[in-house]
Amino acid sequence: MKLGEHFPKPWCLIDKFYGMNASNRIESSKFISYSDFFLLGHFKNYSVYPGILMIEGMKQTLIMADRQQLIQLKNYTLQDIQSRFLKPLIPGSIIRYSLYQEERAGQLCFKGTGEVDGTVIVRGKLIYQKE
Repeated sequence: MKLGEHFPKPWCLIDKFYGMNASNRIESSKFISYSDFFLLGHFKNYSVYPGILMIEGMKQTLIMADRQQLIQLKNYTLQDIQSRFLKPLIPGSIIRYSLYQEERAGQLCFKGTGEVDGTVIVRGKLIYQKE
């Protein structure tokens, strides 16, 4: 399944979708290129990938998992996002997203991280409410 079919450029914020691993973590990755549209003008002398786009990368990872029937997001709406940005994401890096589902009554809650070379640079929680 090609990612570009679901998220047209420049809004495709994951390059590879790995699926669900043996630990029930849903994983994907994105190479941050110096030519990424989002970096233009985002700190002139020190390009930093915008944090909200890392959260959107996590969300797109969950959407791909739903489309491959690894999770069920049907009849759920994103209600809340909690995030903590720990380090800047700079061009030339590959961010690897890893998310898992946490049990909550009446909600779907996914906790995840974005790592570069084994270092966590972002933590996020996406909470979906039943419609």
